[in-house]
Amino acid sequence: MSDATYKCPHCGQVFEGAAEDAGLDAECPSCGKAFRLEPEVAVVSTARPNGFQCYLGIFKRYFDFRGRMPRREFWWAFLFQILASFVVGVVDGLFFGEYDDNQYLLVGIFGLATAVPFFAAHARRLHDTGKSAWWIPLILLPPINIAYFVWLGTAGDKGANRFGPSPRGRL
Repeated sequence: MSDATYKCPHCGQVFEGAAEDAGLDAECPSCGKAFRLEPEVAVVSTARPNGFQCYLGIFKRYFDFRGRMPRREFWWAFLFQILASFVVGVVDGLFFGEYDDNQYLLVGIFGLATAVPFFAAHARRLHDTGKSAWWIPLILLPPINIAYFVWLGTAGDKGANRFGPSPRGRL
């Protein structure tokens, strides 16, 4: 049974073998040279997502109110939401006019379609700072909502907190 991948350091040939053979000396089936079996480690991409990928990411976790969200991803998604809302508003004005019975039809549909993923993103962002999502109603109180936006802008907790591991892998 092959449950590990090994790579010959001499010829680069990749082959499969048993995981319990790791650390043993072996002979490459391709070039015949001896080497120590070291499991091939999968390379994890550390590239940061661009702004549009951050925006699409909130829709991939549409109903996910658990976990954490890094500050950078949240603010990129927030910016793209504002831009998308502006574009939808312009399109709505062009097609339905300002004085029609269907005024703001597209804006309303867009707002309803994006409300849940953005509440979920707000909850995950607050979780990253160690706060409960029950603080979201602060946004409705004008004198206090400044503190809410400060929390959204502060750096997340380093390492794991009560809401899960760090989304950035910090220790």
